Amino acid sequence: MDALHILLALHDRDLRPELAAELRTRGIRLDVRHNILESFAATRDLRPDAVLLAPLSRDAASPEFQGLMDLSQDPEGPALVVLTDAPALLEEQGHRIDDFVSSADALEQVVRRLRFVAARRHELRRLHRERVRLERAAGTDFKTGLANDRLFDERCRVETSRAERDQRPLGVLFIDLDDFKRVNDEHDHAFGDHVLSQVAATIQAGLRPFDVAARIGGDEFAVLLPGTELRYARSIAERLRLAVMSLDLEHGGRRARVSITVGASAWMPGGDVGFDAILQGADRALLQAKRLGRNRVGVYEPDAKPSGSGAGEPETTTEAAGDADHADATRRAPPRLVSRLPRELGDPPVRD
Repeated sequence: MDALHILLALHDRDLRPELAAELRTRGIRLDVRHNILESFAATRDLRPDAVLLAPLSRDAASPEFQGLMDLSQDPEGPALVVLTDAPALLEEQGHRIDDFVSSADALEQVVRRLRFVAARRHELRRLHRERVRLERAAGTDFKTGLANDRLFDERCRVETSRAERDQRPLGVLFIDLDDFKRVNDEHDHAFGDHVLSQVAATIQAGLRPFDVAARIGGDEFAVLLPGTELRYARSIAERLRLAVMSLDLEHGGRRARVSITVGASAWMPGGDVGFDAILQGADRALLQAKRLGRNRVGVYEPDAKPSGSGAGEPETTTEAAGDADHADATRRAPPRLVSRLPRELGDPPVRD
């Protein structure tokens, strides 16, 4: 560790007033504050290893204690040591205070305790960061840097709960990279990985910071669009389709152009259709768009009744034409059951 950095919150100036000068003789980086607001601000801005609080109050419920204890509970926050001659009054908050020192304690003992709690907090912070890193890695697709299907599942649960609570729409897109097998066969897997990463980056660049983009299969992506109605989800899907189609991909002397097919839908508050059905509808819209020729956007409108189809059947946009693979379009696509939320009964279906 570097030199120990202590914030001395000396609110009670009569409680060992010489402490600041004493601590500086031990090579400690010391910042001193004399009131609650200054101490709160310095704790946030200076990020000391520990706060040594000489409180005015002996009431653990006072803002003086509660504010600093809250800041110290943050894994990235400092350790909290309280200078008091009545530690028994704070016993109930002992789990939120790292240590106590007395005005009668020898300076060496005070310094030793400060170093110990700071070192312990440093190790806890390191472990916390490592846990966060591993959690992020567990939820990240290593080829594209997008969320993986595990994290997408979790975010679906979070965003649907938030949408229901706030009564706001929630859009969803399912995206397939067209003819990706052909790209791998004609070039190589290194080029295929480059295509995946560039398409993923293009999708991510076309979204808002709080949207969720995930790779959920070999050439399959999914996007959650909080607060987005179907008409806007459809526009976003079309914008992404055009952006991918404009890519001029080059890697290792090889070049290619690719396209995507998108299925779009949106959950609306107050409707009779749950989000699980919206996910399945968006997936069916994607399949129908692929059957119609790929490089286009399919839309699932649960309340619509298109001509020649039943209620809730998917439609596809007509302006998103591309070079259709008509032989493939005439084949029946395999069933793809989608459930990104747990069902009340039975196991959820999976994407084939």
